[in-house]
Amino acid sequence: MTLAPFFVAAAPHSTARTETIVFAGGCFWGVEAVFEHVKGVSSAVSGYAGGTTKSPTYGNVSSGSTGHAESVQVVFDPAQVSLEQLLEVFFLVAHDPTQRNRQGPDVGTQYRSAVFYSSSAQQAAVQAYVAGLVKKKLYPQPIVTEVAPLSAFYPARAREQNAELRTLNVELEARVAARTQELSAAHEKLKRGYLKSIKVFSNLLELRSGQLAGHGRRVAEVARDLARAMGLGEDEVVHVFVAGLLHDIGLMGMNDALLGRPVMRYSAEEMTQYRSHTQVGEQSLLALDEMQPVLPIIRAHHERHDGAGFPDKLAGAAIPLGARILAIADAYDDLQCGHVAEVKLSAPEARILMRKGRGSQFDPEVLDVFLQSFESAAAAAAGAGAQNNMVLPSASLESDMVLAKDLVSARGILMLTAGHRLTNSLIRKIREFELREGSKLEVHIRPKGKS
Repeated sequence: MTLAPFFVAAAPHSTARTETIVFAGGCFWGVEAVFEHVKGVSSAVSGYAGGTTKSPTYGNVSSGSTGHAESVQVVFDPAQVSLEQLLEVFFLVAHDPTQRNRQGPDVGTQYRSAVFYSSSAQQAAVQAYVAGLVKKKLYPQPIVTEVAPLSAFYPARAREQNAELRTLNVELEARVAARTQELSAAHEKLKRGYLKSIKVFSNLLELRSGQLAGHGRRVAEVARDLARAMGLGEDEVVHVFVAGLLHDIGLMGMNDALLGRPVMRYSAEEMTQYRSHTQVGEQSLLALDEMQPVLPIIRAHHERHDGAGFPDKLAGAAIPLGARILAIADAYDDLQCGHVAEVKLSAPEARILMRKGRGSQFDPEVLDVFLQSFESAAAAAAGAGAQNNMVLPSASLESDMVLAKDLVSARGILMLTAGHRLTNSLIRKIREFELREGSKLEVHIRPKGKS
């Protein structure tokens, strides 16, 4: 999702008047990755600042003995991007300013939160911005960001940045490998049909987070209907549907606390990890022959029409059509469930906001089909279902009845898939579930003779 209107390709170096400011907020390469895509920033360079050791190296800074913090020197054109906008990126996107001498799993004074100013005007602006954050009470914990004059900045060598990145990648790969092994064991037990197995598999992924519960199923259903409206063949529709169910499988490498926060609240390191989930998802399913047509869709579902997405910065028609479809379905549900920001939008509000991304974030043709035909098609399908299918309480269920729709709990957890034929044992379990949870299920049943 687009995090702010000034998040575009970094501006080339300009001869116009520029200013320099240094930010420290955890691993420097993650902070650098955030600022290098801000319009008006001519350079973002990783290095060290705030300490006493001259010509520090990654090794001695990592020991915590130099007083330096991993930092990013940002050179910007105030005519294109204001210091206040850069502070907004730093405090609200790049890191967590309430963590003292750490960012996430990285602990030590070298990972502290700090802003090193190069003028009295910058000092006043930073202090005023921090005071504003405190007044608005945006954070439950106190802001601990150090505000200090810039005495010296020492650029890091590329190989030092790469060493830290390799270490983090190894840790991430180990965690993903362990989670993937668990998921593969569960997948072996699901033998009752390809799509039914995938639905249950997707449901297992979402059990870890209330915010993500039901997300894959909802995205898959919207993507499937949109693919049909686009005139795709049935095989391609199935590929899009399966990709929708499994598009976030790469998030299994992230911890539960992180998954429970909106993307806008991620630190730079967390954002970098989040951006890797499309590639991790592709790699996790690579060994499954049936998944080969689905993998390009999963990998590219966060690409943007204007080329500013990830992981490959594809643009326009270079993005697989299935991924362009899935991107719209994913964004539509993300905006409504609060995965992007803390404010949850209604369906009409989400469509209004998505319309603003036409031609930039979203393929204009696919978005037009979604906006013009999806809502009316869904309403027509719901009307047809209301006329032909029955919605029964569990007390009225009988053996041999067939589900017309997936049976989903109040928390969005898939219980039984559409087309499942009920037995006395299943009916008893449904009633016991209602008693245990204290809620009533909507059970959609096909008319007799339609199996």
